[in-house]
Amino acid sequence: RAKDLDSFTEKCARKGYLYEGGVFANMTDLSAARVVLQTMSQVTRFCRFIEETFVVDWANSEDAGVRLGATEFGYRSHHYVVSLKPGVNSILGVPVDADGLIGIKAEIQVRTLAQHAVADTLHDRMYKSTVKPLPRHTREQARIASILENSDRILDAFVAEYDEFALQQSIFLTTEEIDGELAVLDAVGADIVDPYSAVPMCLKRAG
Repeated sequence: RAKDLDSFTEKCARKGYLYEGGVFANMTDLSAARVVLQTMSQVTRFCRFIEETFVVDWANSEDAGVRLGATEFGYRSHHYVVSLKPGVNSILGVPVDADGLIGIKAEIQVRTLAQHAVADTLHDRMYKSTVKPLPRHTREQARIASILENSDRILDAFVAEYDEFALQQSIFLTTEEIDGELAVLDAVGADIVDPYSAVPMCLKRAG
C-alpha cells in the first residue's frame, strides 16, 4: 500500500525534524508491504530473498523480536527498509524503474501467521491507542504471545519432520510410480521461472 495523505501529513508535522534534508529522501515508509507466511523457516527464506534483492537500510531496519528479553514475550516481526538496486528493471518478472526511484525507500514487514495474530489483534489494540492498558492486560497479552510463539516453533519442527518423512517414503515407489511423479512435477514446474519458487519443486524432484 502507499502511505495515504493524512498519515503523510501527520508524520511530517510530528517528526518534521527528520525531514529537513528532504521528505522523500528521509521518509522510509512512503510505500509498505506486509508478508505473512506459514512457518518460521519460510520467514527465514523470504528475509534472505529481501536481503539479496534490495538495498537494505540497516540503520532503519530491525527484527522486533530482538528487543524482547530472554523472559519476555510480545510483538515479533522483521521490518526491512529497502530501496531498489540501481539498474534493476524487473523483480520476479514484475517491471520496475529503479533509476527513476533512486533514493525512495519502502518498508517490508515479514512475519508468521502466529506473529501476525499477536500484532494485528493485540499489539495495535494495546499500544496504538490512547487507552493505557492495566498491568493484568499486559501480562495476559504476554501470556498469549508466549503460547503463539511456542506454536510457531512446534509447527516449524513438525513441518520439517513431516517433509523429511514424505521424502523418505518416495524411496519405496516403483519405477512406474516414480516416472508418474516426475511427469506431474515436470508439468507443474514447467512455467516456474523464479528460482526461489522453483526450490520446493526441485527438492521434490531430487527426492
